[in-house]
Order: sequence, then C-alpha cells, then structure tokens
Amino acid sequence: MKRLVIAITLSLLVAASASVSVSAEDYVYLPPLESAQVICNRLDEINEYAIDKTGEGNINSCKFYDIEINEVSDVFQGVYIDFNGHNGYVVTGENLTVYEFEVEGMSLNDDFVKSNLVYDVLSGFSYDGIVRESVDDLPMYGGYDTTINGVNSGGYITDAEAYVRDEYHDDYRIYKSENASTMTGQSQWPHSVYIKNGMSEGNCGVLAAYNLLMHYRYERSYYSLPYGKTYRYYDPSTEEIALYNQKKSEGGYSIYDTEDNGSQRRWSYLYIETRQESINVTGKVEGLTSWQTRDILNNVMSNNGYSTRFKVIEIWSMSTVTSRIDDGEALIWGTIGSTYGNHLMMISGYDIFVRTQRILFVNVKYYKDFFELRDGHNSTATYYDFNGVNGGTILGSFVVEK
Repeated sequence: MKRLVIAITLSLLVAASASVSVSAEDYVYLPPLESAQVICNRLDEINEYAIDKTGEGNINSCKFYDIEINEVSDVFQGVYIDFNGHNGYVVTGENLTVYEFEVEGMSLNDDFVKSNLVYDVLSGFSYDGIVRESVDDLPMYGGYDTTINGVNSGGYITDAEAYVRDEYHDDYRIYKSENASTMTGQSQWPHSVYIKNGMSEGNCGVLAAYNLLMHYRYERSYYSLPYGKTYRYYDPSTEEIALYNQKKSEGGYSIYDTEDNGSQRRWSYLYIETRQESINVTGKVEGLTSWQTRDILNNVMSNNGYSTRFKVIEIWSMSTVTSRIDDGEALIWGTIGSTYGNHLMMISGYDIFVRTQRILFVNVKYYKDFFELRDGHNSTATYYDFNGVNGGTILGSFVVEK
C-alpha cells in the first residue's frame, strides 16, 4: 500500500457538471463530499491516467463512503471513493486533497461494505474487524524491509534528515519532529557484569526499562524513584548471589567483581533497583521479553509508591508512537529480526518528512517516518527508518503506560 497524499491542483480541476461547478476564481471552500463529486465528474481524465499507468481505463462509476482521515496530528472526516470493478479507489478530504489514489486492484468495499473506515497517512486503513491501536489483546503485525539498495540500514541512523534525502529523494523536508525525552541514553556495556567474548550481557530489556525510568524521574517529575545520577559500587557476589554463582559455575565470563578482575561496576541507585527487579522477576538480566520488561517497570513503580502501570501493545503502527510522544510519554519498542536483531530500546521521539511531487495535474505528497531512539548501544540519539519497502520482516511490540 502506498503511503502518499495527492493534492489535486485547483486551477486544473475546473469541473463542468450539473451538480458541481468550481473554478479558481470562485473557489472558497469545498467540503469532502463536494471534493469527491468533483473527482468523479473527471473520470475521463482519471481513465487517461489509468491507461498510462496500467494499460486499461475502465472506470465509469463511483460509490461514496464516509471515512475518518488521520493526517499525523490532525483528524477529520473525508470520503472514500470506490471505483467500479477492480479499478481502485480514492480517499479525499476537503479542498480536493486526496489521500490514496489507486486506479487498479480491489478496493476495501469490493467484497462487502466495511464500517467505521479510518485512513491514517502513516499506517494505512483500518475498519471494523481489524485491530485498532486502542485494542490490546489481538496482535497485528506488519512486514517491513530494513534494506535499501541491498544495505541493511533501517537503524543506527545518526542524521535522519541527511539519510532520507540520500536514500529516498533530496526534496524531502521535515514535516513534524517531536521529542518526549532529550536525555542522554544509557548503554549496555557499562551496565554489564558478566562479559563473555567481549560482549555485553544482552541486557537490553533492563537498559530499556532503566532509560524509561530515567525519563520518568527527571523529565516527568517522578522524584520518589531512586536517584539516577548518584552512584555507588556494585558487588554481584553479595547483591545477586544466585545469578553470580550460576555465571561462575558456567565459566568463560570475565566478571566485574573484586575476586575475578579486581574491579566493580559503579552504577546509579535507579539502575541497581531496575537490575535487581529484573532478577526478581526472571532470574536473569539478559534476553528479556516485552512482557518481562513491563513487569519490571510495574514493580519498580509499585516499590516506590506510584500507581503508574504499563502494558504491552502488539500492534505495528506509527500512530502507537506519535500519539504517546505527542503526550510527552516515551515508550519501549521490542523488535524481532530488525537491524537490531532481537532487541528492546526506548523510543524518545519521532521525525516525519514530506516530499511534494507534481504528477500531471496533481501534487503528490510522500511521507517518510522515523523513530528517534535511545537504543542501548549509543548514548546519543539514533533513528530508525520505519518505512517498509517490502522484503524482510520485523515483528514488533511496544511497552507503554496504561
């Protein structure tokens, strides 16, 4: 499904019809229904476009359905235009602005009429029978490719603006950029005790929870949480005895304790509580799931007198991110099979870019959306390209505040 917006140029859509007559001179405002009527009175031109694109031009009628349109932070009513047969569809808003323009293939209503249609410019269609972002018990996954020109480049992007212009088109400009957190990210290596083959513990779930709790304490005034900027030395041989003995018996680890390598890690009180809660919940600090990370967060909040609780959403949707970041809430993202492999990290913000291209008598707007991350590997922000270009599959889930 293309994620684009087509804005039809008014001066080139002078409708001649018994029901609607519009010109650039007398134009003031067209509500969505009248915009739809103008479009359907120009089927000859649309068929010429269809012939050029597909070799066929068989569009001869339209049916109209109400649809809710979500354009990033704006929500408004529009019209879904169903062309006859398997000849595509259009989603239009006011003032002849079109979101989705297809001149071939089945439309949503080819099989049966859907109800409560919604179109999101970043996430596509939803309707009754498909899981919405507000429903938490049914998973909906999407497939996205993290390769462009054969290069695995979905994540580890340090400059989203330079990246989008280089990989997609130089005309892209920032459309909206929001942050819930601007804090320095904490990373896995200095927060690991048990080092094997030069690698950290795989404690990404603990670090994701820790980064999120730092956000709550210092950016959302949860001051009863333990200090995140006051530190002490940590002795695993006495503070996580069972896990320490397990790693010692397994062998092959370089362990940060005075007996093994002669030094201990120096950590904040907030990280120590987060880590110990991970051990309480799971008996380990590596390989956590989104659900285990949720339980750690819930327990730390409860331990410190807060009623704030978290839940897991198994829905692959940019709107899951934008709605919460817009409300000042950072969140945790879990991936399977992405650039990061199986990983948990904090989403601190998002960037959306837009490009406008003139095609025939229309202006086509293409959107590209990115997560801003504190990924547990870097202290500074990195970005994730959330735009699927088919191919590889990533499964995702989010840990968010209830």
